[in-house]
Amino acid sequence: MALTTPSGTGSPTAELPFSALILDFAGVLTDNPGPAHRTWCLAQGLDADARQHTLRRDPEAGRL
Repeated sequence: MALTTPSGTGSPTAELPFSALILDFAGVLTDNPGPAHRTWCLAQGLDADARQHTLRRDPEAGRL
């Protein structure tokens, strides 16, 4: 796909291997991510709510 100017006119400036980028910020496009997070924690040998507890208790973890 050729990248053009914002107006869609002009000569191509780069070739890209994709035509779109979709970002999902934890539940905007998908269902509630909570069950998947709990399943992942359990698979790692952690308490089911370890991720959530860490984000609540550690400001640096929440920032990251």
